[in-house]
Amino acid sequence: RAAGAGPVSTLDFAGIDTPTLRREVRTWRQAHPGQSIESLLAFTETLWRRNVFELRQFSLELLVEIRNKLTEAGVVLEDGPDGTRWSRK
Repeated sequence: RAAGAGPVSTLDFAGIDTPTLRREVRTWRQAHPGQSIESLLAFTETLWRRNVFELRQFSLELLVEIRNKLTEAGVVLEDGPDGTRWSRK
C-alpha cells in the first residue's frame, strides 16, 4: 500500500459497474412483484451481511428504488456522507 493511501476495503469485489447493478435491481423487482416491506427488508439485510461490495450496493439500490413504499411503512432512509442508512420511525 502506498504511503498516504486511503483505507483498504475488506470487501470482495465482483467488478460490476453501477449502471449494470441498477439495471439488475430493476430486473429483480420486475421478477418479484408484490413483495412485502418485511420481505424486502429481510432480503436487503441478508445481502448486506455478505462481504461482497456489489451485494451491499444492490441492497442499497433496492432500498432507494422502493423509498416511497418504505416511507409509507414507517421506514426512513437517511442519505449521509457515508452512504444511505435505514431505520424505523
